[in-house]
Amino acid sequence: MLALFAWIAAHRSDDRGVTTVEWLGMAAIAVIIVAFLLPQVRSGARDIWQSVTGHLSGIFP
Repeated sequence: MLALFAWIAAHRSDDRGVTTVEWLGMAAIAVIIVAFLLPQVRSGARDIWQSVTGHLSGIFP
């Protein structure tokens, strides 16, 4: 996965480099993908997602 991030960083069209926020975002995406691929984690992630959306539905009716 790190090789993928390094490839993305090397093939960007700008020369400013990759910021810490971008690295954290890519790492978060990788964690989410792995979480949904593992069946044990998938059920836990589903429970957490339902809890979060349940709280948000109270804020945004």
